[in-house]
Amino acid sequence: MLTQLPQDPHSQIQMFLANRPATTARAYAKDLAGWLDFCGGGDPDHWTAVQMLAWQESLAGLSSSTINRKVSALKSFMKWRKQIQESPAEVMKTTKNPTTPKASKWLGEGDVALILDRIPPGTGRSICELIYATGLRVSEVANLTWDNVFDHGDTVVITVLGKGAKVRSLTLRSEQWIAIVGASKGVGYIFQTRTGKPWDQGRIHRLLSTAAGRATGAHALRHAHAQSALAHGCPLPTLQQSLGHSSLKTTGIYLQSRPGDSSALYL
Repeated sequence: MLTQLPQDPHSQIQMFLANRPATTARAYAKDLAGWLDFCGGGDPDHWTAVQMLAWQESLAGLSSSTINRKVSALKSFMKWRKQIQESPAEVMKTTKNPTTPKASKWLGEGDVALILDRIPPGTGRSICELIYATGLRVSEVANLTWDNVFDHGDTVVITVLGKGAKVRSLTLRSEQWIAIVGASKGVGYIFQTRTGKPWDQGRIHRLLSTAAGRATGAHALRHAHAQSALAHGCPLPTLQQSLGHSSLKTTGIYLQSRPGDSSALYL
């Protein structure tokens, strides 16, 4: 027997978003609200594929990453409805431990050097180089402005507004900064388009995927930074602060993904 969900789509969407991460919930709520405005709401059981395709076509003009996110939100909601109707236990929330990525999926230093070398010189390559050099999220690098950069002679300090509106600072050697960004200082976004807007994050992912020859997101460079930093002796608490992790347990996944390492090798 199928579980009966409330007919009101707003109530269903609230249930769907209840156990989602805050950032995902906010994005999906906005995307699904746009869908409801388009289709006029009503009982989700009566929504049709024709309506959904028409909605997707109406999104033309937006970036591909934005369209994909909106479509993904609706598809995830519809998949969730089916699961709930078939198994009421799906409404219960489970607690997950931090996931340890498989070591084979990490980019080694040689892999990173090869990928970066395949990206044509220019803004896109500089963004990727800065992500790898600092471990910043692609969103944090894309939104960096010159007001976030402070020259201290031998070092350059970058202030970043990260997840949860938390501000953190990262220090680079001046020669690192100059090699990636250049010696001159500008105004507005550090990496901007001709119209002065920040670079589209989806564009960065596409650059990396093309250079790597397979689907590769900018987050892979952040993971590679963490692995390289630990391999060169970076203390775990320092890495935690640089990456902006709220818990040392989260940063610890990078230690777990180094099966060839052992405390015996340090004696």
